[in-house]
Amino acid sequence: MVRRGVRHVAATADAIVVVLADMPFVTADMIATLVARYRETAAPLVASHYGGVQAPPTLYDRALFAELLSIPGERCAKQVVRRHEQEAALVAWPETALRDIDVPADCEGIRADLTKG
Repeated sequence: MVRRGVRHVAATADAIVVVLADMPFVTADMIATLVARYRETAAPLVASHYGGVQAPPTLYDRALFAELLSIPGERCAKQVVRRHEQEAALVAWPETALRDIDVPADCEGIRADLTKG
């Protein structure tokens, strides 16, 4: 899916942000922060970190589009992050924002936590 998105916008976009649909605690403000950090630093990659874990959302500059398109398989974006982490700008988020939904029980647990808060 990442390659399809890159191909779709490659002619006009300066950068892309990859967000996973199963991460309900990623907010519009988080994405805006990535874009702001990109504009401040001109880094080719802006990576999110949750404690010691790197995970989306991640911003990729157009300089990385060809690399994203050339890597086979569904993990192409993660491989690009690994290759370019030394030149990346990093944004730290609370570990609680990393929670994702993989099975129905995850959704039920998140729903229960939200109704408590």
